[in-house]
Amino acid sequence: MFQSQLMQGQRILVTGGGTGLGQAMAEQFLALGADIAICGRRKSVCDATAQAWRAKFPERRIDTFGVDIRIAQNVEEMVEALWESGGLTGLVNNAAGNFISPTESLSPRGFDAIANIVFDMLTLFFLFVAAGHNVSLGILFAGYGLPLILGKMAFLLPGGVGVIEGSMVALYDSLQVPNAVSVVVILGYRLFSFWLPTLLGFAAATYLSGKSSGTKGE
Repeated sequence: MFQSQLMQGQRILVTGGGTGLGQAMAEQFLALGADIAICGRRKSVCDATAQAWRAKFPERRIDTFGVDIRIAQNVEEMVEALWESGGLTGLVNNAAGNFISPTESLSPRGFDAIANIVFDMLTLFFLFVAAGHNVSLGILFAGYGLPLILGKMAFLLPGGVGVIEGSMVALYDSLQVPNAVSVVVILGYRLFSFWLPTLLGFAAATYLSGKSSGTKGE
């Protein structure tokens, strides 16, 4: 489990924070001591979520905004209001600005953004199945999203090493996943998603560098 004041002094904006995964992440930030701002196209939904949080976390600051992130002017007005009221220390881009696009018009970066999440989630899901533990989609998403954010905040550590593994295990433990299952699954996931590609990349780079030097010497 995380320390209850781990994120004290932080103020995080979670886009799309009124429902779903954004709501789950924002609530966890509140539980860890952070102040929160959330936005969504339906401000009434964000307000209802914030009202429930204020009863649960009376000492936290919670701000809501009705914003469609696809409209630049709305985003600029929200950012201006946030900075006039103290600024931010973090941002979670959870809301999707989705649009219908033919496959041939989808950019490589757009495909990567979707494919990386899908493949990561499938890897975690099948590792949980292999470990003999059925996990719900909500728990799978909650345990996947927040640790990756914490890992990116620990920018001095390559790939968030140590931070992601530890926080994922702790979060899944808090979501009632047995500790032994969490440890095995997360170590397996990080082996396939980070350690193995990293080691193979270093080996390939060393081999190609040596081959290139030999070619130049000839």
